[in-house]
Amino acid sequence: MHKKIENYIKKIKSLEIQGARKIAKAALKCFEIQVKTSEAKKSEELYAELIELADLLAEARPTEPMLRNTLRQVLATFDSKLDINRSKENFLKNINEFFKLNEQNLQKIAHFGSQLIGDEFVVLTHCHSNTVIAILKNAYDIGKKFKVICTETRPRGQGYITAKELSEHGIDVTLIVDSAISMYAKKVDIAIVGADAITVTGDLINKIGTRLVAEISKAYSIPFYSAAELYKYDPITRYGVMENIEYRSIKEIIGNKKVKYKVENPAFDVTPNEYIKGYITEKGLISPQVLMLATNNFLVENPF
Repeated sequence: MHKKIENYIKKIKSLEIQGARKIAKAALKCFEIQVKTSEAKKSEELYAELIELADLLAEARPTEPMLRNTLRQVLATFDSKLDINRSKENFLKNINEFFKLNEQNLQKIAHFGSQLIGDEFVVLTHCHSNTVIAILKNAYDIGKKFKVICTETRPRGQGYITAKELSEHGIDVTLIVDSAISMYAKKVDIAIVGADAITVTGDLINKIGTRLVAEISKAYSIPFYSAAELYKYDPITRYGVMENIEYRSIKEIIGNKKVKYKVENPAFDVTPNEYIKGYITEKGLISPQVLMLATNNFLVENPF
């Protein structure tokens, strides 16, 4: 395996590369490197290498259907019937087209999401989502005046990244600890979080603590939205397969302390669809109730 690919996988596992969108893009960068450095003489050999690499990339972050969907869709464009040079050329072109599509989808979501934010709104968000960041930046850029409350997001503190990026863009942002959400809820007009996975029933799998945000939002009648490209829908959940919840190292919580009690570190939780007012997608605002129809139609289309 090429050292650059090993480095990408290491960064994905360690969360140095985080956010479903950035992870998917990093995976395609690995595909690019594999194609450009492969010594395969036949297209079939190169395709076998890409399949093997895809498995390794998918295992790097198990609770990331956008990663798996992206790998699956792009691999489907590989034509092993062509000679090796033509197959490489076409495949690299398709990867580039996917990068363009990804950016177009992000801009669409940013537009749709920014329409939900009114002047003088207070927006609550949790963790770090590149898609939510894009929505908030777009809302600010079109002249809306609002404030953001973001959670610290234990144990990795991704909220600090959110606060930094928003404040550097000129947005009024306040960072709070996760357990202080209810104390600030009365000030909040809308809650927007990202998404790591969406199930067939419209349930949301996202950073641990998301369900708490959703439950408090419901208790205070705050509309709760998830910003999610449709590639985050996991089609395997249509067949009764539950999305795998990743458990990370307990060192993220206790460091190198030696303890005699059990410590668990789930990275994600599940927010039932009943708490979700809608998903902000590249196709527009979709309710959890109609999500299955939208994703079924979307995922059978070839994006190229």
